[in-house]
Amino acid sequence: MSLSSIPNMSKKAYESLDQEDPLSSSHTKVDRSVGSRYDYSHDEKDVPYWPKFQNDGSLTSRTEKYGARLGSFARVANTVLLVVIAGLLAALLWRDGRSRASLQVGGDFGGAGPQFSTKITKWDADEAYVPKDPNEFFSKKTIDQWNTIMPAGNGWRQEENITFFTTSMTHQLHCVFMMARMYAALQPGVNQTLPEDYQSHYLHCVDYLRQAIMCAGDVAMEPHSPTDADDNGPGDGSWAGYHVCKDYSQVTNYIEVQSRLATNSIANMAGLFGFGKSQPRRVSTDHVVPIHHFDNSEVLRRLVVGWTTRFDDVLDANVLYQALEELIRRDGWCKMGGRLRLNSMGRLESHIPAEFTSSRPAVRFSHTVFEMAIDEHPLACKLPKATSNNPSFHPSTADVIKLLHPTGTPTCLGDYIYTDEPQLHLYVVSFNNATLVSMTAPHVLGDIMVHAGIINGWVDMLHGRKDKVRRFEGFKEDPLAEVVKRANTSEVAGILEGKILKGVWYVLFVVYFVLDMLLGPKMETRTLYFPAATIAKMREQALDDLGQKGDDKPFVSTGDVLTAWISKMAVTPMAVKAPRQDLTILNAINLRGRLPSSLDPDAMYGQNMVMTYFAFTTLGEAATAPFGMLAGAMRQAIVEQTSEKELAAFTKVIWELGGDRPVCPSVSSYLFCFSNWAKGRFHHIMDFSPAVANKGNRAATTGSASGKPVLFLSTTTAMTPMARYWVNIVGEDLAGNYWAAVILPRASIAAIEDGMRRL
Repeated sequence: MSLSSIPNMSKKAYESLDQEDPLSSSHTKVDRSVGSRYDYSHDEKDVPYWPKFQNDGSLTSRTEKYGARLGSFARVANTVLLVVIAGLLAALLWRDGRSRASLQVGGDFGGAGPQFSTKITKWDADEAYVPKDPNEFFSKKTIDQWNTIMPAGNGWRQEENITFFTTSMTHQLHCVFMMARMYAALQPGVNQTLPEDYQSHYLHCVDYLRQAIMCAGDVAMEPHSPTDADDNGPGDGSWAGYHVCKDYSQVTNYIEVQSRLATNSIANMAGLFGFGKSQPRRVSTDHVVPIHHFDNSEVLRRLVVGWTTRFDDVLDANVLYQALEELIRRDGWCKMGGRLRLNSMGRLESHIPAEFTSSRPAVRFSHTVFEMAIDEHPLACKLPKATSNNPSFHPSTADVIKLLHPTGTPTCLGDYIYTDEPQLHLYVVSFNNATLVSMTAPHVLGDIMVHAGIINGWVDMLHGRKDKVRRFEGFKEDPLAEVVKRANTSEVAGILEGKILKGVWYVLFVVYFVLDMLLGPKMETRTLYFPAATIAKMREQALDDLGQKGDDKPFVSTGDVLTAWISKMAVTPMAVKAPRQDLTILNAINLRGRLPSSLDPDAMYGQNMVMTYFAFTTLGEAATAPFGMLAGAMRQAIVEQTSEKELAAFTKVIWELGGDRPVCPSVSSYLFCFSNWAKGRFHHIMDFSPAVANKGNRAATTGSASGKPVLFLSTTTAMTPMARYWVNIVGEDLAGNYWAAVILPRASIAAIEDGMRRL
C-alpha cells in the first residue's frame, strides 16, 4: 500500500480491538532530523515521499546489486540459473501433480510414490526359484536367489509397539516363498520343522494372493498352442505371453530408498551421511502424543527460544526448580516434559515418561554460584542496564551467552531428538546480590505466549495457588484443526490476495533469500532500550504525523510505534540504492483471544498459535515518509486482516500449504520480521518472592519490588544464518521502559543508533 493512502482513523474505530495500554501523551515532539544524512526530499508530482539522490539518480534493484558484485558474467549466469531452476521446478510440479491427479494400479491409495515406467516383459520359467528337489528350498543357494528379487531390508521394518508399514508387493513375494517352503517341508524325506502357525499362515497367503491377483487384473493374452508341452515346464503356453509390467528395478530402488529413510525414522538420515547419529531406543512405558501441525513446520524446527531475567535478589534456586517441575508433572502440562522424537513418517511427537525421575526429569536444571557481586563478574557486568531517561544501545546477549546458558545447552532440534533431554531447560546463576534465571526450549514446544503461560503457572505453584493453574488444552488433539475445518478460505483479507507465494514463486523467493544470505550484508545483533518518556514522545509524534488532533486522534499502540520507527531507521540506508524495492513488514499475532468461538481464553494451549499480519510498501516510501504514517499502516493492517473470520481463513490457507509460506508482493521483496512479546507482560507476571533468600541490593533498582525482575531479555543459544532483518520487541519493564533486540545489517544498526541519539 502507499503510505499516503492511509485514511484518517478515528479512535472509535479501534474500541473493539485488543490494544496495548497506551502511555500518557506528551506534546514534546521527536526530532525530525533523524536520518538527515541521507538526502531525501519530497516530490509530490512523483510518488509521495520519493527520494532524490545526490548521485546520478539511477536505481539499483536487489538483483542488480548482487550481480554488480560478480560482474556481467555472473548476472548472465544468475539469470540462466534462475530460468533453469524455474523450468525444472515447473516440470517437477507438473509431474507431481500429474502422478497424484489419478491413482495408478498397484500404487498407494493416497497417491504416494512416483509414477513408475513400464515395459513389455515376456515371462520365463526359472528353476532357480522353484527347484525340483524340495530339500533345495531350504538351501542357501535358493534363499540367496529369492533374495535377489527382494529389495534391501525386504521392504519392511518392524519395531516393538510401533505401527509399521510394508509394501503389498514384498508381502506377496513373502507369501509365495513361504507357501513353497511349507509344501516342500511336507514332502517325504524332507527333515524340516514347520512353524506352529503354518496352516493358518498358508491359508492367509492363499486368500491374500487371491485378492492381489484380482486387484492387478492382468489381462495380457497368453497363446496356448495345441503343440504346447503339457508339463507346466518352460514349454507350457502360459510362458508365451507378453505383459505390461512396471520397471522392477525402479520399484525395488524406490522401496530401498524409503526403507533407508525409515530406519529409526527420518531422524537417522544423519547416519546415512556418516554422522552416525540415531535416536535413543523408545522406552516402552512412555506415553506418545503428537506434536501439532504448525509446531512441525520446518522453520520452527530450526529454532530454540530462550530468555533471561535478572533479579536484584538472591533467589533459592532449588525452590524455583521444584515449583517448575511440579507444574510440568501435572495432567496435560506433562506434554512439555516429553522427549522429542521423529516418527517413521518424519513428524515430531512427544514421548512422555510414565514417571519423571532424577534420571529422566521433567525439566533439566543447572545452578551455578559466584561468590561475588554481579557487577564484579567479567561477563555479568556486560548485561544491559536501563539508562535513566535516555535511549541507549547495547551489545547483544550473545556476548554473555556462556554465562546465561552452560555448555551442552541444546542449540538445534538434533540436540533433543538424538538425546533424552527434556524440552525445558532451567538455568540459575547466583551472585551475592543478584540472580539470573534463564530458560530455553525448542520453538516446537510453543510460541512466547506458552512461555508466559508456563511462568504464570510457575508463579501459582510458588505461591501455593495450585487450584489457580490453568487447564491444559491440546494435549493430543490439535485445537486449530477444528478452526481450519470450519474456516472458509474465501474470507482471507483482500490485501493478501495474490501475495501468498506458492510453487515456482515460492522457490524463486527462496533463491533470492539465499542470494541475500550469500552476497548480502552480514547481520549483527544489538539490544535497544527506550525509556518511557521517549516512548510517549514517539507516540505523540506518530499521532502528529497522522494529522489528527483532539478527540479524533487515532489509536496507535506502542508496538505500532516501535515497529514503524525501527523499520524506518533500518531501511533508510538500504533505500539509497534501491528505493523502489518492495518491502514487507510482518508482525506475529497471537490467535488466543482472537478466535473466541473456537479457543477458550482461560485455557493453556501448549503449542504455537501465531499467525502474521502484513504491511506492504517500498524501501523508499518507508525511509522518507514520516514514521507516524508507517505506524498507521501497521494499525490499518491489524484492522483489515485480523477479524476472527479473516484470521481463521488465513490460518487454513497456511495450514494447507504446510505451515511455511512467505507473503510478499514480489519474490525479491525484503522481509522485515517483527515479534512483539509485550503481550506476555513478563516483568509484571513474574513474582518469585516466595523464593527470595536475600533481598540483595535494592537501592540500585527502580520500580521493582522484592522478587520482581529488573531485566528481561530474549536470548539465543545459536545464531542461525536464516535470522535476517529480524526484530524482537521484548516488552515493557515495571517502569514503562521498552526493550528490543535486533538482527540487522551494520548500516541499518548504525542508522538506528544515530536515530536513538536524536530522540
